[in-house]
Amino acid sequence: MIIDAHCDVLWKLLNDSSLDFYKDEQDLQLNYPNMLKGDISLQIFAIFVSPTIKSSNYKIALQSIDDFYEKVYNQDKLILATSYQEIVHAQNQGKKVAMLSLEGADSIEGDLAKLRIFYRLGVRAMGLTWNYANAVADGVREERGAGLTNFGKKVIAEMNRLGMIIDVSHLSEAGFWDVMELTNTPIIASHSNAKAICDHPRNLTDEQIIAVIKNNGMIGVTFVNEFIKNESQVSIEDLLPHIEHIASLGGIQNLGIGSDFDGASPLSGLENASQMNHLKELLLKKFSEKEVEGILGENWLNYFQRVL
Repeated sequence: MIIDAHCDVLWKLLNDSSLDFYKDEQDLQLNYPNMLKGDISLQIFAIFVSPTIKSSNYKIALQSIDDFYEKVYNQDKLILATSYQEIVHAQNQGKKVAMLSLEGADSIEGDLAKLRIFYRLGVRAMGLTWNYANAVADGVREERGAGLTNFGKKVIAEMNRLGMIIDVSHLSEAGFWDVMELTNTPIIASHSNAKAICDHPRNLTDEQIIAVIKNNGMIGVTFVNEFIKNESQVSIEDLLPHIEHIASLGGIQNLGIGSDFDGASPLSGLENASQMNHLKELLLKKFSEKEVEGILGENWLNYFQRVL
């Protein structure tokens, strides 16, 4: 069983209506045939709206959700889960499972009612920012590096009330610490690596990693080349030091996968979801079989049992 906490398939489908999720499309790193080959049991689909879009973020996000229901959801093959019980039920039926997450709170347009509407449409997680500032907080690329706004604090409280997962990937460091102070539920960094291994703004410091561990949250190591190594040639082997480092800080049970398939350039040796067995083989060289099962899926499943 493999669980992947982040992909940008819906963004690709939004931009190219000719793509078919159920065909072996070369233009999709993650599609249904590759999920089968890669043994991915559960995939979280991000709903992303580019900052270059000059339309309503809310409207575009709704279009992506419609694309999910029309082009990805399939009662016989891949169904949407909104609770731990639904995940287990679908897996017992031999079906693939999808979950929905907003990548950036820009789509709620400063309105808690819109957050609740997304929740009622099946969205169970939200990243508070993308790389830049919005009504909730600053992202990692915002030079001032501010934390949560007053509205952002209300968003945290409402997400806690709804039982919605808070995702701190892309969030400024000040925003991260604001969240840790306010939240009463375990959080996630769905697709972030270790800053001690690769000094990139999108990666987590050791202090942040330890805080996520103490919070009983999850970190999804990601396959984005720039977040793995500051060199032009990056391969799957270079991902291992990030996993070992997080584990060395006490996070072996807080480690998972957040690939970012279809949102970044392919990683050598792990170009698409069909090749997840390559990662399993690599992990087994350094970790026990039980630990590898945890990293690839069981840790995420245990997390969902805690929060959903």
